[in-house]
Amino acid sequence: MAALTPTASLNLSLGSIDGVGATFATITDGDTWETPMSVVAGAVVMPITSGYTYGIGISGSTITFHTAGGVMTTPRVLVYGYK
Repeated sequence: MAALTPTASLNLSLGSIDGVGATFATITDGDTWETPMSVVAGAVVMPITSGYTYGIGISGSTITFHTAGGVMTTPRVLVYGYK
């Protein structure tokens, strides 16, 4: 389990909800990301290619990635919630 740091990120304003888009070099099972959000309401990982299965655990501002099918390379993650 590794604590991830994005290679690139951007902040989004979605009306009353905030968002952050981030790109990572790789994501493997059990990796975590301490987002800049105070509360994460949801997250999406993209692009997912054939053969990958993933899940996301959310606890406050931290996301834990659960993957099957190998290491995901250059994935992008969009989180939304409140800063």
